[in-house]
Amino acid sequence: MSQRDQRVGDSFGERFGALIARKRGIESWTQLQLAIEAFGENGRASTISDLESGRVKRPQQRTIDALAVALNLTSDDIDECRRPDRSPDDAYTRAYGESAALFRFVARMFGHHNPQASISDHVRFLEEAADSYQTLRGELTALRSEDASVVENVDRIEHALARGHIRDAQELLGRARTDTTTRFAEPVRQLVQLRTMEARVALFAQDADAAANHFATALRLLVELDPTVAADTGTEFIRQLLRHGAWFGGSAHCHAVRLARELFEATASAPSRHTHAIVCKQLADALARLAVNQASPDRTDTLHEAIDLYENALGHFEANDEAEYVATTLNNLGIVWQDLGETLGAHEGPRAFEHAIAAFERSLDGHEHRDDVEKQSETQNNLGCALHGLARLGQGADVVQLLNRAVDAFEESLLLRSLAAPGMEWASTKNNMGNALLGLAECATGAARAGYLKRAIDAYQQALIVRKPEEAPVLWAETQSNLGTALQKLGADNASSIGLETLRASVRAQEAALKVASDRALHRDWWSMVMNSLATSRYHLAERTTGAEKRALLEQATADYEAILMRLPQADASLLATTVKDNLSIMKQALGAE
Repeated sequence: MSQRDQRVGDSFGERFGALIARKRGIESWTQLQLAIEAFGENGRASTISDLESGRVKRPQQRTIDALAVALNLTSDDIDECRRPDRSPDDAYTRAYGESAALFRFVARMFGHHNPQASISDHVRFLEEAADSYQTLRGELTALRSEDASVVENVDRIEHALARGHIRDAQELLGRARTDTTTRFAEPVRQLVQLRTMEARVALFAQDADAAANHFATALRLLVELDPTVAADTGTEFIRQLLRHGAWFGGSAHCHAVRLARELFEATASAPSRHTHAIVCKQLADALARLAVNQASPDRTDTLHEAIDLYENALGHFEANDEAEYVATTLNNLGIVWQDLGETLGAHEGPRAFEHAIAAFERSLDGHEHRDDVEKQSETQNNLGCALHGLARLGQGADVVQLLNRAVDAFEESLLLRSLAAPGMEWASTKNNMGNALLGLAECATGAARAGYLKRAIDAYQQALIVRKPEEAPVLWAETQSNLGTALQKLGADNASSIGLETLRASVRAQEAALKVASDRALHRDWWSMVMNSLATSRYHLAERTTGAEKRALLEQATADYEAILMRLPQADASLLATTVKDNLSIMKQALGAE
């Protein structure tokens, strides 16, 4: 590929067209849908097509403006298209040089197809791919050493893998399985190994459906041979599908649940009750992952089923004094109760949060007995989140007490991690503590409120030392937005010039969060909440300014609120939608008074 072919394009129109195509893909819109959204007519779909193909070198300003509104483009997005020396790879190239392109190229060979992922994401993916590849090689070596009749097939498979021909390896493994089935009646274990390797190669090829079928066949063979071995091996199959689902989404989580259900039924009558308890926990883990992407009422039903399974497994572990399994299962049970509390809301949610808190506290007792500092820190963080979640649904003095307990739990978690270098878990706890302090500020006034806000700002700023936009863009945007909210509240409370500068810093923080997050498929409500906070900061700034600057800030805030309402369903009666409509009315009144 020539150097010119690697660039997006030389003209503004080509670069703007590439931007439109990318933003349209994030919204999952067709060209026809975008034409209706931007121009109000489907006959302009050809305009979108001409732009994205690079045929329009100098698009008209009214076309640019209409598409910018429809796709929520910022002025920085459009200015970037006017700079011929910039490309989407500039940030990577500056940080990593030519190795950035190499990382992406090699990752694509192994099935990584997310062009928006950071270099760190690509590196982690390749590290996992390398581990899986080495495991495959080791198992192929074992097959060769155990039976000379499969040596020829193994040599061919290894050769295909060494050259990166994943599809050829899949076909050869299929032939090897067929040969083994024909020539041997008894060596079930060898068939299981081949099916397992076929599944792993299918995962490399991004075929979760085929991988799940191979895992299921291997599992059925093992259940006939030894249910205890089947349980241990089956749980590893499920973990691999869950890990694949975490990376790529798709059907992997559903397959993991299906496989876990099959294993659960197969081991229900197993002589070892411990084996069945382990499988109960594994099925609950898979259901908890599946629930994350579900909507009510399916999500609620799935979470209830996971809770029942965890409690089933817990009864066995406690009866047999298996402290390690008890503590881990209690922590996972607490997480599911917490997710259920978030799902149920103000009416039934508090009871679920109380169950979560009780589970985390019992889990901490078990971790303390085993002196497991890392697990204690993780569970303390989870406990703080559950306390904060319950506080958000409460009222009165109890809220302050719950928030103070949450801050104590976060501080204890950080103290337990104090001997290790700050990592992503540490940064997550700092961000969570900032949220709890922000909640305490809402319950306080005067100097106490300012003190909580300053502590929250400090916690967010420390988290941002670890959460970097190039390594963890979504997490960075989350914390940056939280920082902007805390700065907004502190600035609005301070009538001096310091308050004015604090409000300006709030606007910068929120704009930076939206800019980094705009290229990623984040939850729409998150985007709306950040935009609402940004517009509110602009309104507070407008109250401190005069003349043209004041009017510009009010117009920007009005545009922000209108953009939020365009994304929300027309019949949306949520608290967010109501708040935005009220704020928009205030903005229009303020503009009318100017």
